[in-house]
Amino acid sequence: MTKNFNTNRALPMKHSAL
Repeated sequence: MTKNFNTNRALPMKHSAL
């Protein structure tokens, strides 16, 4: 889950919503 969290942070807020 940590890996996914890091990726989400790097991605735009729009993607973060996912």
